[in-house]
Amino acid sequence: MFTASALVLAVLVTSLWLSGLALRHLDYGYPVFYHLLDIEQTIEYYGSQNRFREGFEQTDAAQHRALFREIRMAIHDGGQGLDAIEYSLPDGRSVALLHEAEIIHLKSVARLFTGFDWLSWGLMLLLPLILWSRCAGGVPLASLRVVAPTLLLVAAGTTLLVFLLGPKRLFYLLHEWAFPAGEQWFFYYQDSLMTTLMQAPNLFGAIAVAWAVPSVLLFMLIYGACQRTVTWCVGGRA
Repeated sequence: MFTASALVLAVLVTSLWLSGLALRHLDYGYPVFYHLLDIEQTIEYYGSQNRFREGFEQTDAAQHRALFREIRMAIHDGGQGLDAIEYSLPDGRSVALLHEAEIIHLKSVARLFTGFDWLSWGLMLLLPLILWSRCAGGVPLASLRVVAPTLLLVAAGTTLLVFLLGPKRLFYLLHEWAFPAGEQWFFYYQDSLMTTLMQAPNLFGAIAVAWAVPSVLLFMLIYGACQRTVTWCVGGRA
C-alpha cells in the first residue's frame, strides 16, 4: 500500500514537473494569453497610472513579451538578474522594470520553483526503486481504472474548495502560506508594472489550466507505462 501511494505521488509530481518544464520554454503561454486576456489594453490603461515608474504605456507588445521572458528566465535562475530587467522608452531612455518589493517577492517565487525542482528530481529517482520493489515482491500495480477515480475525487474536492472559498480568497491564502510573514506579495496595478504586465491574478489562472491538462495526460502515460512494466515483470517471474 505504501509503495503504491508513493508511486502515484511520484508519477503525479513528475507529470507536473515535466509539463511545467515544457511550459517554461513556451514562456508559460504568455504570448497566447497576452492576446486572449487583452493584456496590452491593461498596460495601456494602468501603465500611465503607475506611482513608481513612467512611460510603460508607451511600450509595445514585443517588448512586453520580452520582459515576461526575462522575468521567467530570472526566476528559473534563482532570481539572478531581476534588478537588471529594463524597458526602453521611445526617447531612448531605459527604465528599471521592478522596484525593490517586487524583486524581493520574485526571489521568493524563485526559491519555491527551485524547491519544486529538487523535490521532482528526488521523486523521479525514487520511481525506479518503487518499481523494483513491486517487481521483487511480485505485486502488480492497480490499473488506471482503479487509480483514476481517486484522482478525480481529489480534483473534484479541490474544485469544490475553490468555489467555496472563491478563487481570489484561495489565491490570497496560498500566498500567505507560501511566502514569509511580512513580505509584500499583493500589489495594486498602480504600484507594480510586474502585476500590470502579468494582469495578475488572471494570467495565473490561465497558466494553471494550461499546466493541468498536459499533466493529466502525462500522468496517464507514465503511470500506464509503470503498470505495464510491473505486470510484465511479475508475469515473467510466474
